[in-house]
Amino acid sequence: MILFIITLIVILQIIPILYYTYNSAISKNNHSLYLAVVIPDEHKNHPEVQAIFQAYRQKIRKITLFCLIISVLSCCLLLVPVFSDYILTFVMIIFIATYLPLRLYNQAVYHYRRKLLDLKAQNSWQAATEQILFADLTTSRLKNQRTPKSWLFAIPALLSLGIYLTFDKNIGMLILLITNLLMHLLFWLAHYNISHMPAKIYTDNSQTNLVLNQEYRRNWTFNYLILSFIQTGLMFLLSFLHLRFVHDPSSLMTGYFITILLLMAILPIIVIFYANSRQQKKEKEFLRNQHSLIHLEEDSYYQEHGIWGLQYNNPNNSSTLVNKPFGIGQAVNLGSQKGRAYFAFSKWLLALILIFSIGLVCFEDYLAPAIQVTEQGITIYQSLYPIQVSAENIESIEYHEEFTKQHFYKNVGSATNRYLRGTFSAKGDPDVRLYLFRNQPYILFHLKDMAPAKLYYNDQNPAETIALYDKIKQKLPDKVNSSAVTKLPATAENGSASRESTEIHQQRRQSFTAAEIDYSIPAGKGSLHAVLNIPDDRPDKAPLVLLIGGSGPATKEGLANLYLDLAIHLNDAGIACIRYDKRGIARSASVVDAKTEEKNMVIEDFVADVIALLQKARTDNRFSGIYIAGHSEGALVGTLAAQTVAIDGLVCLAGAGRNIAEITLEQIKANPNNPQKLVDDSQRILNSLKAGQETEDVPQILQALFRPSVQPYMISWIKYDPAAELAKLNDTPILILQGDNDSQVQIIDADNLHQAVADSKIVILPEMTHMLKNSDIRKEDAFKNNLAALTYSRVYQDENLPINASLLREIISFILSEK
Repeated sequence: MILFIITLIVILQIIPILYYTYNSAISKNNHSLYLAVVIPDEHKNHPEVQAIFQAYRQKIRKITLFCLIISVLSCCLLLVPVFSDYILTFVMIIFIATYLPLRLYNQAVYHYRRKLLDLKAQNSWQAATEQILFADLTTSRLKNQRTPKSWLFAIPALLSLGIYLTFDKNIGMLILLITNLLMHLLFWLAHYNISHMPAKIYTDNSQTNLVLNQEYRRNWTFNYLILSFIQTGLMFLLSFLHLRFVHDPSSLMTGYFITILLLMAILPIIVIFYANSRQQKKEKEFLRNQHSLIHLEEDSYYQEHGIWGLQYNNPNNSSTLVNKPFGIGQAVNLGSQKGRAYFAFSKWLLALILIFSIGLVCFEDYLAPAIQVTEQGITIYQSLYPIQVSAENIESIEYHEEFTKQHFYKNVGSATNRYLRGTFSAKGDPDVRLYLFRNQPYILFHLKDMAPAKLYYNDQNPAETIALYDKIKQKLPDKVNSSAVTKLPATAENGSASRESTEIHQQRRQSFTAAEIDYSIPAGKGSLHAVLNIPDDRPDKAPLVLLIGGSGPATKEGLANLYLDLAIHLNDAGIACIRYDKRGIARSASVVDAKTEEKNMVIEDFVADVIALLQKARTDNRFSGIYIAGHSEGALVGTLAAQTVAIDGLVCLAGAGRNIAEITLEQIKANPNNPQKLVDDSQRILNSLKAGQETEDVPQILQALFRPSVQPYMISWIKYDPAAELAKLNDTPILILQGDNDSQVQIIDADNLHQAVADSKIVILPEMTHMLKNSDIRKEDAFKNNLAALTYSRVYQDENLPINASLLREIISFILSEK
């Protein structure tokens, strides 16, 4: 999918640029050239000329649409496994997206240019009727007076070097540095060519020529300097996101990389287009009232060169570079010896690069790595990533029958649906070398005193991998770890509970949901979807827990399957569970239209739904007791419902103990990245809502939280004091569970609830977050940098992180002891 997105971005960059370039062929430039034909100003509005222009425009649009369709359809091949298995597919799609439009655009230019030349010859139109000014000595001498100095390009290059020295130094960073330095060199060469171009003669006014030449050089040099700084900025972003998250690749979000790719694609285009439009505007402004020069008849100097387009060939002009007949930049003058050499060199260099790249890709796609094993060590032969490891550097060797899911993050290498090769990163391993075909048994080499720290290898044929392992046992018997498990062990990523096997956990979820009993009730305009799970092996009545989700669009599964997993654990302990989709959400969407009727929803509606479920459960003789477990906002909803329907116990999971307005403002203030203006606006809006007043004055950045349609609900919520409401359940057994690493609800909230009911039990769980899962990152550090924030946010996203084990024990003990 990522390769598809990258290819699509490249295509959507190439074709619009080509369209802009070729569409400008019929826009007048300073040589009165249209399709590289000199048309005198008095004839440019001739009906037949305009007819040719109109036909050319239509042809260009049709070509663009055709190329976009073909390129995008070709790009879709990357979504098909048989094609996405090969990098060659990507290379060929990019080649098609470049070659096809170039070929068709140039054919259109040639066709309509000949028509324009024929029309000009038939009407005997001539442009050169006056003496021509070939040089302006003052302009030639002072043309670079306002051009930025060349040494300025050293600044972004030095910054790139500084980034390399600051971040971890590995092969990925070195490749990134070399790439950036080459880009800086390219931008400097563009500046050098511009500053050494001959002065351009616009009019017979020397002062105007001087101003426009200085402006041209200054404008484009600053443009390339800005692009150089942008390249350095992108290097920093890539270094930060791509290389500093190496200890936890799974926490990286694809959106970050897509954003960076979009920046790479869009920013340079914007800068170049802006510089070009600014220059054209400046020239039009200065030349509006000037006496323009009549230029030479240069029609014959432009020659067709196939895919290379129109090329300038004027032996009477000594300049190597001249202005292009259309588009942005300069063209080579094939009439000069230097120009011919430059053009030939460029063609051969491009051809060699293309052949070399396709050759490498073919080697990568079709020639599998080969390994040699001796008593002295191992040697892997591969076109791009060969490696030799001595026996002294091998700590142990393991054979694994099945490749379990593990996140690898590419530094420098190739990754397709078929294979992984090159230097990658994995959790805790910043440098891992892979020579792997996917979904096959493999051999793992643990290395020491060298990089990489680990090396994975297998053959496309499983039998060959087994034979290789047998050979390793003969050649390096003291290195083989025969006691190693055949699957990668799960890692303990939470302090109190280790991660369950992903496959086993998924199977358990599937079997659990398959055993759900529909427990829906009528509500609103339709049905509130609820499900019941009863323990399979419990002969007598079971205690029942009604799980109530937190704020927002909570489904019966919960965010990252939180409520589903909680129900599974409780069910395994002999406790029945009811879960439900909140009204307006998922399969409870029939109750109310959450989009159009959101303004009519209040917290009492959610309380009524819980009351109805409790009343239904009270008449069900399969249960020995009825309990509520309310998470976050669900704790308040459960408290209010329990005031109407008697229950046997209430569990408050990270429930608020203060007014929600105070907690909301506290959460906004806790993020140091929030500007004071945002905090002040939030305070103003919350004050209005506390007074029961709605407000339309909500900044765009706060719309998700305080949009007008949600304000009636907020007003209904704010009027409740959770601690005061809980005090009304003085005779109900209550368990209050709160994590000390919760960034949304604080320990003071749990204390307030506990003080409201003296007989309640309160437990503060170390490291537990608001999602009832642990995080090694403290909540106080979560806003310090992006790395900490992304790591902390995993508890909201990773469904494989386990629920805090102590929390589960407390809930189970509370319910079973109270039954």
